Amino acid sequence: MMETAEFFLEATRISPKYFEAYHNLGQVLQDMQRYQEAITYFKIEAKIRPDISAPLLAVASCYNHLNEREKAAKFAVKATKLDPTNTAAWNGAGWFLHLAGRSRDSERVLKKGIRLHPNNAHMYLHRGKALSDLHDWDAAASMLLKSIKLENNNPESKLLLGMVYFSSADSGIKNETSAVWKLCKRYLQEALNDGLTGNNALIAMNHIAHASWQLGEHQHALGVVAAGLRMNPNFCDLHVRRLQLQMIVCNFTNIEEGRREILRLVSEQVKQGRPPTVNPFTLLMLNIGTPLDRLFFYRKFTLDKQLAATRMVESTLGSRLRRNGERIRDLETFAIRKLKIGFLSADFRSHPMGYIMSDFFKAARSEMTWLQDFQVFAISLTQDVDHVAREVEQTVDVFLRVGHLDDERAAIEIQQLRLDLVIELGGHTRGSRFRLLALDLAPVVMHFQGFADTMGSDSVRYMLADKVVAPPELRSLYSEHLVYLSPSYHFYAPELNCFSDWNADAPRRSSEREFPLFDSQVSPDRIEEHMWLAWTRILRTSQGSIRLRQGQNSHEEHELLEANLKAAAARAGLSASSLVFVRQIPSKEAHLHRLASADLFLDTDSYSAHSTALDALWAGLPVLTFPRESFSSRPPSSFLLALGVGELVARGLGEYEAMAKSLANSTGVMQRWREKVWARRMQSTFFDSRKKLRQMRAAFRMTWEIGEDMHIVVSENI
Repeated sequence: MMETAEFFLEATRISPKYFEAYHNLGQVLQDMQRYQEAITYFKIEAKIRPDISAPLLAVASCYNHLNEREKAAKFAVKATKLDPTNTAAWNGAGWFLHLAGRSRDSERVLKKGIRLHPNNAHMYLHRGKALSDLHDWDAAASMLLKSIKLENNNPESKLLLGMVYFSSADSGIKNETSAVWKLCKRYLQEALNDGLTGNNALIAMNHIAHASWQLGEHQHALGVVAAGLRMNPNFCDLHVRRLQLQMIVCNFTNIEEGRREILRLVSEQVKQGRPPTVNPFTLLMLNIGTPLDRLFFYRKFTLDKQLAATRMVESTLGSRLRRNGERIRDLETFAIRKLKIGFLSADFRSHPMGYIMSDFFKAARSEMTWLQDFQVFAISLTQDVDHVAREVEQTVDVFLRVGHLDDERAAIEIQQLRLDLVIELGGHTRGSRFRLLALDLAPVVMHFQGFADTMGSDSVRYMLADKVVAPPELRSLYSEHLVYLSPSYHFYAPELNCFSDWNADAPRRSSEREFPLFDSQVSPDRIEEHMWLAWTRILRTSQGSIRLRQGQNSHEEHELLEANLKAAAARAGLSASSLVFVRQIPSKEAHLHRLASADLFLDTDSYSAHSTALDALWAGLPVLTFPRESFSSRPPSSFLLALGVGELVARGLGEYEAMAKSLANSTGVMQRWREKVWARRMQSTFFDSRKKLRQMRAAFRMTWEIGEDMHIVVSENI
């Protein structure tokens, strides 16, 4: 190949105006991956014949290989202007703009190209990709359906269409009807049938498994995952999907091996310079690695999103986004105006976080200092309009929905509010859009409550916590500066969660029940094997029973969950009647009454009960827990210490088990603890929502006024 290059180079010396020699030389150098040299000769060719688009497209291709997407897009766009009949130019321009993170420009260019070439399937495909990036799922699906109609055997179009339906259903922007999941599964399967190969085939299988699970086909989902892993045992996302499917039905077989394999594969991705393909929330829920491992992975994951946001800001359209470094902190003006605070979440809906924040906004409206100091904005990342969303909308000053907008337009809409602080409520949980946080929505961004861990990002400066969930000695596990509330970080409005007899005497165990009833209504995927074995030993010693949450997604899932746990109970010498499966109750009062009917709440460890533990304590039910290092395991410890019943915080699994057995075997001791919790919830300041609001008001004011990156402690005596 080198000889060929020298031959064409000699031809350019003999005839400096011979454009074909420059073109052929450029192509040979491009094949040799000497892209910078190839660009030089393609540019010379372009000067010799400025009326031809081919050399411009060749330059664009070389820049793309060099990962200089903006330059690639620039030359491809020039080619479309020079020769509008060249479909390769339009496709190249659209694709390179997409790769440069300029999806809106990509969509506009391809729209023009389609008007000129309405029968080009690839233009519809590339425009569908751009619209998908812009979260315009309906328009993206329409483009991809047209691409499939023109070229029915193109598996790439069907793969992308299946992914669009997946994103539409999974984002929470639309109702997650079974019809959408069926469409997702159908087109992904068709893509496989049409010959999809390599990683794309594995991606399709992973998402087919998820769609099948959503449709209640748990066993089919496992079968698809197994088939994919036979094709490639090192495909990380399929290992993640398998572990999720196992944990949600408490199938403890080879769980630890699965975790180690995921840790190995994610570590390899990072070593190769790639961001982890596994979302931080998934890493946390599956308990992959140590807290320090996860912080490292979170940083790599968020850095990729931050770089994408930077590219957006630096693009032509991105110049419309305001940089907060250019904004002046008008502290003098703040003294005579309300501070604008925006709460950002995908969960202003029927979701635990939605209920908590609905109560928060209602309570804040009755607190005079809040009304005097703050203008409250709720920014929803979905289009949900259920009763919780309506309640939130009625209790804040401004309610803004941006779920239908892409990141750039959403950022512009939010920036127009001129917020002083953004309180981020979702972290890396489902529906959240991390890249938005890197687009300078406000001078101060604070993380609170929704994601029980560090964000791992420089875009979020502060995190609301307390000294139990995030001890000062473990600050190195957090990327944020910690704002400590006291005695606990969590908000709860008991006055909005009253139930009959809530201020009467503590309830007693029913005379009809001889043996203790434990409660652990946590999501089944939080139950670890070591915890389950401890529970079976506690049940065997006490002859008691435990109340567990049913499988939530389908009847098939619940049957698997029940069968797995009953089999594990039988191996431990327990009868099936010792396990009591219950459905979630829509009524909060009925939920609290059911919790109050138990004797002791047994908490999980790696990812503990949070809002459920709060409900249990407010219902007067003692909670037994033990903390590990991670934030996600520590909230119940914080609640118990704040309530003045820290004796229920064990120092390890062994002590936890011993304490549970001791309590279960003494009805009198159990009742005394019940009475103590019942009394302390009224006597302590833990359930004082007005005091918590005053603390949070102080925290928000301090982070704004100080304007420096430092840890902050808010006094309990506010």
